[in-house]
Amino acid sequence: MARNPLNKGQAIVILGLVLLLMIFITIIPLLLTVGLNPVYSKQSTLSYSQLLSQKNLQLLEIEEGNPEITVSTQGDAVYLNFNYFGQITPITIDHILYYSNGQWKPAYPSNITVSGDTTLSLYVPPGYQGFIDIVTDLGNSLYLPVSTAGGLTTCANIYNVSSGEVYLGTQLLPVGTIIITPQPNQLPNLVHGIDATLPKGTIIIKNGNESILSAPQELNTTNGVVIQKCFTSGWYPISNFLTGYQSDNDYTGTVISPNSPNNPSLQSQTLVQWFIASDNPGNLEPIVIHVTNNPQPPSNNVNYLSNTPPEGGYIVWSGDAGLIVGSGLIVVNGSNAGNLGNGPGGTPHGPGGPQPSNTYYLAFTVQLKNGSWETIVDPKPIGQGQESPLTLAVGSYDEGSGTMSLYINDTLVSTVKLGSLQVNNTLSAFMDAGSASNSTSTSTTTGYLNGIEGNVNTAGSQQYSFNGILGPTIIYDVSLPGSEIQEIYQGKIPSSQDVVVLWSQNMVLQIGGAYKVPNLADPGLFDGYWGLGAGIPTDFSPFSDIIIWGGGAPVILNPNILLNSNQQINITIESQGLLTPIVPGYYKFVVNFSDPINTGPGGTPPGPGGTPGYVPEYVTVYINGEKIYEGTNENHGSINTFNYYLSQPVNITTYFTFTLASHQQNPEIYFNLMWMPPGSTSFEPIPLSSLTPFFE
Repeated sequence: MARNPLNKGQAIVILGLVLLLMIFITIIPLLLTVGLNPVYSKQSTLSYSQLLSQKNLQLLEIEEGNPEITVSTQGDAVYLNFNYFGQITPITIDHILYYSNGQWKPAYPSNITVSGDTTLSLYVPPGYQGFIDIVTDLGNSLYLPVSTAGGLTTCANIYNVSSGEVYLGTQLLPVGTIIITPQPNQLPNLVHGIDATLPKGTIIIKNGNESILSAPQELNTTNGVVIQKCFTSGWYPISNFLTGYQSDNDYTGTVISPNSPNNPSLQSQTLVQWFIASDNPGNLEPIVIHVTNNPQPPSNNVNYLSNTPPEGGYIVWSGDAGLIVGSGLIVVNGSNAGNLGNGPGGTPHGPGGPQPSNTYYLAFTVQLKNGSWETIVDPKPIGQGQESPLTLAVGSYDEGSGTMSLYINDTLVSTVKLGSLQVNNTLSAFMDAGSASNSTSTSTTTGYLNGIEGNVNTAGSQQYSFNGILGPTIIYDVSLPGSEIQEIYQGKIPSSQDVVVLWSQNMVLQIGGAYKVPNLADPGLFDGYWGLGAGIPTDFSPFSDIIIWGGGAPVILNPNILLNSNQQINITIESQGLLTPIVPGYYKFVVNFSDPINTGPGGTPPGPGGTPGYVPEYVTVYINGEKIYEGTNENHGSINTFNYYLSQPVNITTYFTFTLASHQQNPEIYFNLMWMPPGSTSFEPIPLSSLTPFFE
């Protein structure tokens, strides 16, 4: 029988297929193993368990500061620094990345092994203030912020036409037009040179008149700019009310504590305070400086030397320096200081004495080591009438040069250079907001100024007490430059690592019979307490405008317009940033809403019109893109807590939505997120050091 010549070829093919199949059976599991595990450059010589051990050891050494890895800037240049303080363990870095337009991009052209103190110049855009991601060969990913701001990037679903010509279809929207979208992130943060679509339900407020889109409509910004309402250093809580009205009976101050000094005992320092001054019913003192030489008319860029502290309303007192607001500004001879009854005509507000003018002025003072006082002023009034406008006051002192500087909002209004002089650092003085003396003691005539012990049953002295409303209080242990003062006014907290005290003034924790204002820079250290002489904090909105507090600056959403709207309006505030745990472990979080109450804890009506309006509130929390919590204040009795294991920084995003009814009056708006760290038995504020904003 003749053999088929194809049989041999078929046999060879079949044999080849069998061999190929055997090879794949052997190799594929290895390929899967390699593909499903991190690609480490050392994987060929170490087992997975060994790699995991080395990865954890590397992270532990870095967390302990060996090496210390920091990001520094000089002008627009950004540098990555490695500094060893012990045994040198080389670190191989596979990638150094920066974040831009939703993507991580190379900030360094190649991998590198660091085996000693090293500085790398990074390739990032000029002015970049986002994060640097360092990926090691062992799979550790380290996030470092270029900017030293703390807090959260916070934006609302509200946009303003800021410049140029913006058209909605064929309709011109003038500068100042307000656009409120139904949902957040329906427009970019800045809209310019493009056509965007406004969705159905968008509210347009133009020249005080409002309309609502019944269908989607095109927004043309070819020759105009639309900007979202954002600020870059928000933190929790977010609210439209403060803790109460400050006067000689209502103030905030530190207390005697075995765990915390009375004041931070600073040399160089910067004091930051938002305020609205009030002289109704006429109990805010004028600023009176009793100089040691011939009195000169008040002037800026002049230092006034005195042996006694200036009188007036101390809006913040660090223990060594103070910002003072008064309803008048007077410079007199110092011979009668401390005894105004024998002064120029009698007591303040008395016949012939220094009279309030209903015109508000600002001063900054420091007490020097020799006991004398140096003060600078702004002779230009802040405002006139029953109340001053909402104002940012900043005073800074630089020990090296003796430079004193006073800012109103973002403008330098007075500065002097005294030469290198140390401040007093009186350890017994209490740090306060709203006052700086607990009595009219004649000890002030010796140049010594007592502070207030904030939880004792004493009232402050009218002679040194502020009357009005205080917003956030921030104290730095450095003298900030003018550029960073401007950043504070814009809603940022620059150089957050140098903040020693941050009283938000919209968070009060009741501890037994006391009311604590926690220090968000370092809870437990320099916490403030309300004085209980005659007043206790109230939850109230002191403004007829909608002002949302939640950072170093308020976000004034829409004065009056929202309250007078004919529409029901949903406002959504999105806060996003990096949340860094204090220690690894399980954290328990609690979401706090406002309560439908009629009065504050002290029985004082919360709003300018009396009874607060109930506002529905909704919160959603995401961690690393995963929805962790969703709730509302309308579900009374619901569980507002959740747990999450934190071992490294995570991306936290919260959406806080509140609904304003048509012609809403006296809304009470409040959202807070607190945590219970591992080992703690109570909920605590999330400190500023654990929140870092994202920048783009």
